[in-house]
Amino acid sequence: MKIGIITYHRSHNYGAVLQAYALKTYIGALGHDVQIVDYWPGYHNNMYAMVDWSLFKNFRIRGCIRLLLKFPFIYFRKKRRRNLFIKFIDTYLLSSSIGQTNELYDIVVYGSDQIWRCQNTLAFKGYNEIYFGNEKIKAKKKITYSASMGIINSKDYDIKFLSKVLNNFKAISVRERDLVDFIQPLTSLVVVHTLDPVFLLSIAEWQKMSSPRQYAKPYILLYNLQGNEKTSHIAQRLKQSLRIPIISIIGPIPFLNKPNEESVVGPKEFISWISYAEYVITSSFHGVAFSILMEKQFYVFQEVNLSRVKSLLSMAGIENRFITDISTVVKLESIDYLLVREKINIAKLFSMEYLKKELEIE
Repeated sequence: MKIGIITYHRSHNYGAVLQAYALKTYIGALGHDVQIVDYWPGYHNNMYAMVDWSLFKNFRIRGCIRLLLKFPFIYFRKKRRRNLFIKFIDTYLLSSSIGQTNELYDIVVYGSDQIWRCQNTLAFKGYNEIYFGNEKIKAKKKITYSASMGIINSKDYDIKFLSKVLNNFKAISVRERDLVDFIQPLTSLVVVHTLDPVFLLSIAEWQKMSSPRQYAKPYILLYNLQGNEKTSHIAQRLKQSLRIPIISIIGPIPFLNKPNEESVVGPKEFISWISYAEYVITSSFHGVAFSILMEKQFYVFQEVNLSRVKSLLSMAGIENRFITDISTVVKLESIDYLLVREKINIAKLFSMEYLKKELEIE
């Protein structure tokens, strides 16, 4: 059958493109003709512009001059990272054929990632109905797979909107437990809880996708997406205990990298950095997801949008890896991946069966 996927496939974000790759790969392995539907609204592009001109509004003349002097140092590294993402997207997500929004599909799968997020940008505010299965995308059947909303909004407007648009789907699965509880009263369908698509592929499949090892010696990987000081403090505390260096994958590209900071990292390199780490310290959902996949010892600390990570940790039975007290870091026992693997495999089989069943037209 001809299957389309609506997701955040052009995002220059490791988790976004890797979950899109995993879902496309898994559905293709089931024997379907699968395409990423190339819907990408303009307000998303603004997030990944090479130059953020709004920065200049916040400075006087001297500040603007300093920014301009720093610009070449930042621009060329930003361009190199951007090219790594574009190459990955063109090679693995849009290479064989690009699904168009005006095509007729047998089934369209909506998800995963935060496609149901209520946007609050200068260019667009509110919910984008295309990600909720409106008539713009043509299909005989529309389902979701591990759709996410990020922060749940429960005002009267949100409930009224969701009660209407959820009727566009024939089957609904979401990524977070609290989202199941929130939307179940709003639809007559049974809302199911499924894993993020990255878990649909095996460790061996991800290692095959990975770049070669980036750093020869043992290291702690710090992937601090939220730039939280406490997350960095956890890494420093672990460094004192293990006596090995910290390698940091950073988001915003600085004027000059500090020692052991990696800013030019593409999706393949991201997999490699996690795969070869002794420990992972992160504030990212997909940092946690790939740490579990690669069976790494890890800690996570977050202050916002907690439900995504806590839902996954609960499913894996390792809620204690969410750190609230830094002093407990070196006292925790290592993760027993025999138990974790068993729990994740149960959830993985359930998620796979959901997709196999719903990728049929009665």
